[in-house]
Amino acid sequence: MKTLQLGITVCATVLALPAAAAAQTASLELDGAGRRTIELEAGRPPTLRVNVPEGATGEPARLELPEGAPAVATGIAAETLIGPRNARLGRVTLTTEGGTTYEALVAVTGRPAAPKLVWAGWTGLRGDPGERYGERLEVGDVDGDGKLDVLVGVVSETTTVCGVAGLPLLHRRAYDWAGATLRPVSGPREGLDPQGATAVAPAGARFVAAPAQAEDANGWRVAPDSPSEAGAVLLPLLEYRGASSSHGDDGNPLHAAAPSGLEDMQGTTGWAEGVGGAGRLEFATARLVTPHLPGRWLAVRAADDGDPDAAKTRGRPKELLVVDGEGRRWRLAVPDDAATRGGAVLWYELPEAPAGGCISVALLDAVPATSAEGRRASVTWLSDVQLFAALRLPEGAEALRALLEDDGSPAAAQRALRALGAAAVPALAGMAPALGGAGAGRAAAFLAAREEPEAAAALAALLGAENASAARAAREALARRGAEATPLLVRLLDAEPPAARTAALERLAESGGPEALEPVAGKLDGAGEAERPLLRRTLAAMLARAPEPAAKVAAAIETALAEGKETLAVDLLRVLPLGEPGVRAAAGRLVAAALPIARSFEARYHLVLRAGALLAAGETAPAEPLRALAQAAAEPELRVEATRALAEAPADLDLAPLLADAWPGVREAAATAIGRRGREAELRALATTFAEEPWPLVRAAAAEAFLRVAAWPGDDVARRLLEDPAPLVRERAIGALAGRDDEPAGRMLAEVVERHTERLELRQRALGALARRCWPELKPLVIRVVEHSVRTDARRGDQALALDAIRALGTAGPPNVRSLLEEIVREAPVPVMLAAALQALGDLGEPDAAAVVEPYRRHADPAVAEAAEAALRALERGRAGRRCGEAGR
Repeated sequence: MKTLQLGITVCATVLALPAAAAAQTASLELDGAGRRTIELEAGRPPTLRVNVPEGATGEPARLELPEGAPAVATGIAAETLIGPRNARLGRVTLTTEGGTTYEALVAVTGRPAAPKLVWAGWTGLRGDPGERYGERLEVGDVDGDGKLDVLVGVVSETTTVCGVAGLPLLHRRAYDWAGATLRPVSGPREGLDPQGATAVAPAGARFVAAPAQAEDANGWRVAPDSPSEAGAVLLPLLEYRGASSSHGDDGNPLHAAAPSGLEDMQGTTGWAEGVGGAGRLEFATARLVTPHLPGRWLAVRAADDGDPDAAKTRGRPKELLVVDGEGRRWRLAVPDDAATRGGAVLWYELPEAPAGGCISVALLDAVPATSAEGRRASVTWLSDVQLFAALRLPEGAEALRALLEDDGSPAAAQRALRALGAAAVPALAGMAPALGGAGAGRAAAFLAAREEPEAAAALAALLGAENASAARAAREALARRGAEATPLLVRLLDAEPPAARTAALERLAESGGPEALEPVAGKLDGAGEAERPLLRRTLAAMLARAPEPAAKVAAAIETALAEGKETLAVDLLRVLPLGEPGVRAAAGRLVAAALPIARSFEARYHLVLRAGALLAAGETAPAEPLRALAQAAAEPELRVEATRALAEAPADLDLAPLLADAWPGVREAAATAIGRRGREAELRALATTFAEEPWPLVRAAAAEAFLRVAAWPGDDVARRLLEDPAPLVRERAIGALAGRDDEPAGRMLAEVVERHTERLELRQRALGALARRCWPELKPLVIRVVEHSVRTDARRGDQALALDAIRALGTAGPPNVRSLLEEIVREAPVPVMLAAALQALGDLGEPDAAAVVEPYRRHADPAVAEAAEAALRALERGRAGRRCGEAGR
């Protein structure tokens, strides 16, 4: 076995082997006793085999690698690291076929000397671009003391030092040469050199600020008596993305979370570094949520204001370093006084606003915990570090507009509007018409939650904006509010432009609460023709969700009738829900009262329709007034609608007098209604008038009435109707017969099929009705139709009907029709009949019929050949359902 030999000084040698190689070996001098060879042994788990020094006796040591280690490597590298007092540490690097690396640190401890696995893990970045993370091993003089340092830690693309291009080592642990272990360590970091940083002291009494709202710790307002920025609103600008270490995450980036407690200005949340002691140069990095508002006021809360024992249990910072993306640095001195220990907020005015899109906050020094237990815990805690921009309206209106329109600053826009509160409403009212989609959506979401009258006006401007995206965003903001937006929507009912009122009504129809019912109903009084339909739809939708206020609507209808406002009364009647018995009874009483006194055609027309709906729902109160209108109304259209509605009237209400109306449409409606009711006396009256009725439309309605009653009217009546000179009457009679399933109706339809003088389309309808009902005599009927079609005196319609009859056998014929179809295939006098028979055989779905169809695939007539191909495909698929006479499958 070839062995790599390493010298005494730090060096590295690599042996690269193909994947199929039998072994991969390197050697190290770990304890001065001689060279030791190291091999990777495949298995579960994979193992590093460390042999005894050359010339020594004994068993090799096997160091199991952690879960996830590579079982096979294509290359192995070994490096001897020399530390203080000639202490040695082995660095082993395994390379996999995919090009990834796995590293391990091996030390020799104890007497007799024994190898020990100090650390092992995958190194390098992995994951999605922009969010990659991994572990890294660094070797060199990190702290500048002239001695070799070996550090292990994590790197993550989400946690960097602001303004530094590379990835810093996070959760750093250094190799302890004396104890042969790894321990957390702090030390210098690129970009966090405090030398030359500008010192900044707390502003003290020069700046007084407090939360603008008790429920929102992030929204701060400068006190009116503050010497600096008096009366301005402070907008938070920082969102923290990551920290160099965090207490309790075990150095695992998957266990760590962004230290968002630093940004919320809540003393009970914050960030605890994970190194221990002062945590010097441990840092957290935040992004600036917007470039539109420069911020110079830095708020720092060093301790938990909700924990009276915080000073005993946790260290707190004594000095902080702040750096921005352009390399500017500031040192913040944190006083050690009672107020700071109690969690007071310290305000710092930076000489210039941080730039470069980010800042990093690093610990420089800390005050240790005062209790012994706290000192043992050795944790430094920082509650809040937030950067604020001062904004005063109306001077800052342009900055607010830019913030709203910036797609990259949604959090900043929300924070700004929340902090500004009522002060933002007039500013938004002024800029609303010019806002685009993103800005309009944010503004609308804010305005929809406000109660100020100006908020409704500003939202109305957005809803009616010419910019379609802005108007859509405003509607979506209202939709997200749901029923909570009802008070605002009610205020918008008086808004301009009209588009705002339309949007408000649409939202009320979708989700408005019952408190909006009276205001919307009030808008109906005097509303224009264009507005009334939407108002009615809105009221109907609201009552459908909550019918309880329907009693108030009924009372409003009575008042409107008493005041002669028939249009308003009818509009309100049209929205009453008829599903509730009490509401239905009240509506029936009101309609019965309104029908005799209504004057306009529109009002009476809609009252007639409402009366019909009430009769259909079982409410009989409008029946008599409706019949009176059907007999006496001057307008034929009203008489027709009233007569149709009376089909649902009580049985003791006689409709026979309506058959004497001079208008044919009324007589037709009366015949239809009588047929639906099926009362014998009314049917006799209809039969009496039928003989003298000149209008086919009326006779057609009478034919349906006679043939749709349960009792069969007699063959002579049916034949008379089927022989009527008007095709419309015959067509409606066939339709009525098709709806019956008794034997006499089948016989009448069969007579129509064989009536060679009848119109083809009527004969086809009769044939289709017989096929659908699986008429048992269909086969002999088809035989007669086909035989007649080949006679010399047959008409073209007879031939077309014969083809339909043959096809019908394939889908609706009785089970014994195959022999007939095969006979037609053999003896068909014309190709079209042959093609129809082949199609029927395919529809029949009997697989062995393929032998009959197959020869016709090569028929000279293209239509026959195509029909044969289609039939064969149908036979392969099989029949989709059962045939007439077959039991269910």
